[in-house]
Amino acid sequence: MERLQHSLSAPRSRASHANSMAPLDHEIEVLRRTHEGGGEGRPQRDVLVEAVQRFRATPILNNSREARLVSFGCTELIGSSNYRLIEDSDRFPRLLDGVERGFKAYRPQFRRSYQGLLDAYFQYSPVPTIPSGLSNWNQLKHWLKQYARDVNEPEGINQLWVTALQSNAQLFSENPAEAYGRDYLEGRDKEVNKFRQDLGIREDSWFTEQLVRARIQAATTEPQDAQFKRHIPKVLELLKSLDKSRGALFNEGLGGILTRFEQCRPQGVDESLRDFALAQWGNPQILGGEKSGWRSVSTPVRNMVSAWLNKHYIEYFFGVLAQEGRSDQRRLKFWVRYHRSIVLVNFALGPQARESYAPDMRAARTKLKALIVDLQGGGDGGNNAFVMSFGDWVAVEFGQTGNACFLFKKNDMPFVLGQNVSAPDVRAHDRTRSRSSSGSERMTHGQTKEGAWEHRFERELASRGIYPDQGYSSGNAFAGVGVSGTSRHAPPTTRPTVAPTSVSPAPKPLPTKLDANEERLLRAECERHRFVLRDLRPSNGNLWVEIDDSDNFGLSERLVAWGFRYKAGKGWWLSSETR
Repeated sequence: MERLQHSLSAPRSRASHANSMAPLDHEIEVLRRTHEGGGEGRPQRDVLVEAVQRFRATPILNNSREARLVSFGCTELIGSSNYRLIEDSDRFPRLLDGVERGFKAYRPQFRRSYQGLLDAYFQYSPVPTIPSGLSNWNQLKHWLKQYARDVNEPEGINQLWVTALQSNAQLFSENPAEAYGRDYLEGRDKEVNKFRQDLGIREDSWFTEQLVRARIQAATTEPQDAQFKRHIPKVLELLKSLDKSRGALFNEGLGGILTRFEQCRPQGVDESLRDFALAQWGNPQILGGEKSGWRSVSTPVRNMVSAWLNKHYIEYFFGVLAQEGRSDQRRLKFWVRYHRSIVLVNFALGPQARESYAPDMRAARTKLKALIVDLQGGGDGGNNAFVMSFGDWVAVEFGQTGNACFLFKKNDMPFVLGQNVSAPDVRAHDRTRSRSSSGSERMTHGQTKEGAWEHRFERELASRGIYPDQGYSSGNAFAGVGVSGTSRHAPPTTRPTVAPTSVSPAPKPLPTKLDANEERLLRAECERHRFVLRDLRPSNGNLWVEIDDSDNFGLSERLVAWGFRYKAGKGWWLSSETR
């Protein structure tokens, strides 16, 4: 009272008034941080390590300060042996018991230790290879859940982290982040972001990883295909935000989105997903792609993306690199129908395309990257070539009009796939080979006695087991060019049946047995799509194709026509007696 009376009677200047308010301002700031920031915050690491080392030597909590420091520090790596208290099967249970027995009756002190243990729960990532850590973490989860209500302030205002804890009881469930997955996709993720901030959950917490996984799962389990496709941009943004340390999670997420897309009917093409997958994992058609994330997805998924790329590459070549560009789309419309049959493509660029500084040429070189080889002797330097591999056969189309298209057997070619192409060698090699279904073929793009060039191209390709896989997206691929319908047997596809007209005779029916030619086609298709084919007929068994009963690029319907029958869980089979 004497000090108070003296203070009140002392002269008060502007400066002394400001100084006298400083302690009050400090207390207000402490109260504000305590309410909004979650208490006193995480102590410095050296203080935590020192407290844990004392507890390790003598596992006794002498006071509430020690309890709080050891609680916060139980996940710290200490010393050259990387000791962690949470992985100590003897001392960590003593920590929980000491906090409970020593301070549960004193709510403020208990709350401080509880906050430290809650931080440890979110920060430590248990792994099966450290059984003691996994066991202690599970014990901690049950302990936190049991005493979550004991941190409430019954007669006051709770700190924000306490309020967030009480409002999200699922944080101690088997899948704590599951409930928040759909919120992100539907633009309602502010709430989860706020409680993560209130609880002090850091970005490197396992919860952040589970939250990403929950968001991806919410998208991939969407039953409606159209709605799932609307979620894709948000999921790609989410994957872009992951740091490099979460490579496995990234691959899991991108693989999940691609797998779900492959199940969509109609499937269609997502250009942003295609370009994103190509940028992240590389081309699934080449060895480098096989060594990346493409290993985490199935063969049908890789084939889907390969088909997307083939279609894109065909459109790119005949729209940008070919002489006709957008003025005449006949070649584009023809070849795009075969995009699912192509195994690999290469772009052989002439000097002008290789050296041009024009924006579209520079963009082309960046986009095509490893698929580019040199075209040598192509003429005036402005010619380019598009090389399409169809398994055992390779087609070469030149960019400048007036050049023929060449078909070569893969084991009898004037160049090596993936290496430079010599136009003179291509032409010379063709002249030395026979014209037959087993040899090379030179095909021009002019009118023939059979009609338009497209008809002959399709017939020559079919004689080598290469068939169109789907119609062009803009409608009839040959609209307005006077092409008659094919007179050969056409394999089943997803295209709608077109009624025959006076210039389009009806196609022949599908075969009802598997002859030698069709069996060769079957084996080629299985090899191309990496479907398992088991021939048990030599031992009086059946011929098996181990695929499900989905479309399988049109093969399932063809199997039915060849007399195969389907057995759930095993695949398609043909009796050894069927010939």
